[in-house]
Amino acid sequence: MQVELTDDRTVVTLPDDGGQLVFSPQALAKPEHGVLLRLQQGQFVGFDAGVADEFVTITMPWTAEPQYLQKDLTGETIPNAQQPYVDEIKQILTRFGVQLKPQTKKRPAKATHRFTKALADTPFTIDHDGAKATVYWRKRNEMEIIPGAKLSMTQHVTKDGALGIDTKFGEKLRADHHQAIDGTRTTSAVVLRSVNEVGLFLYYGGTNSWLVLKDAQGKTLDEWTKA
Repeated sequence: MQVELTDDRTVVTLPDDGGQLVFSPQALAKPEHGVLLRLQQGQFVGFDAGVADEFVTITMPWTAEPQYLQKDLTGETIPNAQQPYVDEIKQILTRFGVQLKPQTKKRPAKATHRFTKALADTPFTIDHDGAKATVYWRKRNEMEIIPGAKLSMTQHVTKDGALGIDTKFGEKLRADHHQAIDGTRTTSAVVLRSVNEVGLFLYYGGTNSWLVLKDAQGKTLDEWTKA
């Protein structure tokens, strides 16, 4: 799996011609053989063109049918043969902070988080799994990790000993910002796009990072921003 990060998009390419996901705040064209998702505040809200603050295109291999991904995301049953690929796509979406709607029955909507200007000058600290850092949420899609952050070196592995998806994404983020890292410490500011990326960069994710970031009084970023 390859992850490419630019200023306006994130491109995830699956191995063995398994397809590609593109995340962007700008409108994207629907792939010829794939699906276009619309997001609002990280919540999946629908397919194809329309109002959204982020878009995701999923280009699928010819062995997978786009209609079955759409059906699964709306709670419909799909053929067993299609389920493994659909589950892999959903796992990647979740790792990038996409909140997918309930699959089988109606439940209260998942919490969304809103950026406010008051957050820009409020320091939030992280002390989790060996990682320690001070983070500022500067803009809606801009989070700054202050120099001197300590990185966790505890990688997450699967049952068969392979690196987990969280760890792979975290290693990619660290590689992209290698000039700001000396050993296990950052030497200059690191700017990332989301709370999810901050968690992946500092401690390879694996937990709800909205509950990890806390202000001086112990109030979580989740409490600060939950809509």
